[in-house]
Amino acid sequence: MRGTTPGSKLYDNPIFRLPRLAIAPYSLVSVNIGIAAGVVEEFIEAMDTRVNRFDNKIAQFQSIQMRVAESAADAYAAESVMLRNIDLMQGILAKGEKVSDLIRLQGKRNMAYCNKLSNAAVERLFAAWGGNGLYMSNRIQ
Repeated sequence: MRGTTPGSKLYDNPIFRLPRLAIAPYSLVSVNIGIAAGVVEEFIEAMDTRVNRFDNKIAQFQSIQMRVAESAADAYAAESVMLRNIDLMQGILAKGEKVSDLIRLQGKRNMAYCNKLSNAAVERLFAAWGGNGLYMSNRIQ
């Protein structure tokens, strides 16, 4: 919990001094961030060939482009915040210092927010997917 694991005494790499309970949220939220990025890619690919009943490409609609842009930005922001927090903790440990309670709590707060961003990105695109998004044959399911 404090970064004083047995591995921290045996190995020089700062990764062995990371407090386990402080880094658990990172391993959990990274999955949601990856899912959000994947859904953005799948949505773009699916909308590229999709047309409405008037033979207009769905990808050309401004509302769709805005949804994609906002969801892609949310996924990117979540990833950036997560990586920044990891770099911050590794930098502290590389100096031989311990991660303070404040930094650990900020990390947990930030990972909760990253989860919120990732979920919003997926929900926004899922709502725009329409009925096709409900089929089990659709990869977003």
